[in-house]
Amino acid sequence: MFSCLPLCLLSLVPLAGAPMALPVPDSQADPAIVLRADQVIGPNLEVLENAAVLIRKGRILAVGPSVPQLKGAVEYRLAGVLAPAFVDALSAEALVSQVREGSRQSTPDLLAADMVDWRSEVSEAWLPHGVLNFHLSPEPSNVMAGWTALAQVGEGTPAERLLQPRGRQVFSLLADEWTGVGDEQLGPTTLAGALPLLDRILSENPAGSQGPVLCFVENEQGLAALQQHAQSRKWDVVWAARGDVASYGGALRGESVVLPALTEGSWNLRTLETLRLLHRGECQIAFGTRDAYSGGDREALRQSAMAFSRLTGDSKAALAAITTQAAKVAGLEQEIGRLAPGMRADLVLWSAHPLDASAKLVAVMQGGRTVYSASHGEDL
Repeated sequence: MFSCLPLCLLSLVPLAGAPMALPVPDSQADPAIVLRADQVIGPNLEVLENAAVLIRKGRILAVGPSVPQLKGAVEYRLAGVLAPAFVDALSAEALVSQVREGSRQSTPDLLAADMVDWRSEVSEAWLPHGVLNFHLSPEPSNVMAGWTALAQVGEGTPAERLLQPRGRQVFSLLADEWTGVGDEQLGPTTLAGALPLLDRILSENPAGSQGPVLCFVENEQGLAALQQHAQSRKWDVVWAARGDVASYGGALRGESVVLPALTEGSWNLRTLETLRLLHRGECQIAFGTRDAYSGGDREALRQSAMAFSRLTGDSKAALAAITTQAAKVAGLEQEIGRLAPGMRADLVLWSAHPLDASAKLVAVMQGGRTVYSASHGEDL
């Protein structure tokens, strides 16, 4: 279905000749390719002028104005900006259905990875918007709700696209009637009832409460309770902030926070001011489409980062919110989210900087292989 040629669906220009189709690579030799673009978003999200990305066997070997000259490597000139593929820091979009077990208040072994939707329709919906990676979470309907997963849309077998089957253990102190912790027969559990339940679950599951953790919170009381456990157990914790974040955002200073993506009708001036203050408070912010009321808005992540950039003047932090920081939330910051040596060759060619409102997506590469071309979408 997809072409195996690196960026083969683009109009590429070898440095020493006229425009021509990219030659079919020898699968046995697996030669390296050099993609030289007008600009490249570098390892620290800096803009590198007239820079190149050296790729071999689906991995990035080097990034910069000059890269090693490998024998047999072919260099191609690209018009535009090469950037890392986007990461949805918290999503349910690529799941077949809700991942939950509503009859119990603790489901430590529930895996979001078991409910990933691998159909091509999901890829076709998100690739045109530069979104390749999804950090998937079980429903936060139990105090201990299971494990997140990191999956990719695009090309490959389910095994190849499931990059992280067991990412972060999920805890939740949401008390909302629809998404909060509770029991299908007994109804939602209030925060007052959830706190002792949390203490009991942690005492009964000491092994399950260690390692990377994702905590859903919606008020200062719940945040304080989970922060106490995080400190005593030395959790590597990310906070999925819900509710009126402005009312408790001060307690998140310096923390890693996932916010719902900003979509039409989902934000107001208070929302923007809260985002500005969280950034000012040195929070590491990432955006996710879960609970973002996106209504199918596939541009939600990029639009959120664009608004973040204009609100704070910090374009690096804004781009990080849908690339490097989002990858860190998923626990795969050494694999995805930036263009750097050793990382997967997951990148997007844009007509301009991805946070420029005028930028148009040209093509998407996944693991060194083209999986989408805007001008040849009918060939996918």
